[in-house]
Amino acid sequence: MSNQPTLVLRADEIHITKSTFGFENKAADPPYRLFLTDAAFHLTNLSNHLTEGTAVGNLTGKLMDSGEMKVEATFRPETQGPDFALAVHIEQVQMPALNDLWRAYEGIDMAAGLFSFYAELAIHRHKISGYAKPIFQDIQVSDPRTEQQKSVLEKVKEKVIGGLAKVLENPRGEVSTKTDLSGTLDDPQTSTWQIVLGLMQNAFFKAILPGFEHEIGRPRLKHPK
Repeated sequence: MSNQPTLVLRADEIHITKSTFGFENKAADPPYRLFLTDAAFHLTNLSNHLTEGTAVGNLTGKLMDSGEMKVEATFRPETQGPDFALAVHIEQVQMPALNDLWRAYEGIDMAAGLFSFYAELAIHRHKISGYAKPIFQDIQVSDPRTEQQKSVLEKVKEKVIGGLAKVLENPRGEVSTKTDLSGTLDDPQTSTWQIVLGLMQNAFFKAILPGFEHEIGRPRLKHPK
């Protein structure tokens, strides 16, 4: 429907307040659900025609009823594929609240710790740019099984994760890494939301513990020119 001359879709303002948004992945093992409570969503100047200008949206709430989350985005209805910019701030989520996620992708439980995540993502003229940066504080890995029940590989994995966290820890007691996002969009017809979720998921798990940075960046929302 983007820029179709015979069709005009427009919403000056959309507001959703005091709500809960959830995302559930039943294909993962184990399945997990992420949710945002006390959520507010605001979208202005939404249209399917580029001549109407840029749509601006923001979403705020508490991730897993714990840390603060804020998402800012701009969208433009191009005919050659998605055209948007996105900035994500997640701060101070209790890591045990995300244990189903850690189990599904890393096979570990967290007994304690705080999780923050910052990211920028933009797509313009089939080009992808941005970064993803998770930050961990006071990590403690746990496992409800006894030491006798664990395999040798599981014991080694716990020690490696704990050891990496200690080695990568900066003077503020934080583990901070960063993954750059860049490349080209293979299929311009792919849904914008599929692109956003896929890139964020891949970037997040690639960035968990591969490197170290002393500076903790904060994203600033800029739409590509």
